Amino acid sequence: MERRGGSARSVVWIGCLVLAGTLASGCAPRKHAGEAIVRLPPPVYCYRTLAEADCFASPLAGEAYRLIAYQ
Repeated sequence: MERRGGSARSVVWIGCLVLAGTLASGCAPRKHAGEAIVRLPPPVYCYRTLAEADCFASPLAGEAYRLIAYQ
């Protein structure tokens, strides 16, 4: 006589392993999934000089007429 049911038992074991792997992988959605963290650069204020532009982290008092760019 040939023993049957071995293949059904294998399917159950494979199903249990897949379920255990899914549960162990931490498939819960993350709190901030899909959101990107964007860090803006610090502000820069650039002023016209005789040679190249000089840039500073804060605006210079009384030099607004030389301001050529800010970000």
